[in-house]
Amino acid sequence: MRRGRERIESSDSAFDQMYRCELSSMIALGLSMTGSRETAVDLAHEAMLRAYLNWPSVSSMDRPGAWVRRVVINLAIDQRRRTKRHPMLALAGDERPD
Repeated sequence: MRRGRERIESSDSAFDQMYRCELSSMIALGLSMTGSRETAVDLAHEAMLRAYLNWPSVSSMDRPGAWVRRVVINLAIDQRRRTKRHPMLALAGDERPD
């Protein structure tokens, strides 16, 4: 039982290290793609959450930060597409037009 717990703690430690090293550059990437610091922070945290939820497979990659970077890019593209389809969403935040 203890061995499993040590593995979880080690895994969490590796994620924490990746999070601390990559977060600021993910926010900068999101900002460069969206022009909004608030949106960039949201995108970076969503990407980090997805990395955490998929950490067993993400951590086995050569460059987990590159995976997170790709998620930020994909999320920014999706966000841009949504605002192009529904321009009012860009003005109203998450509120949907009636």
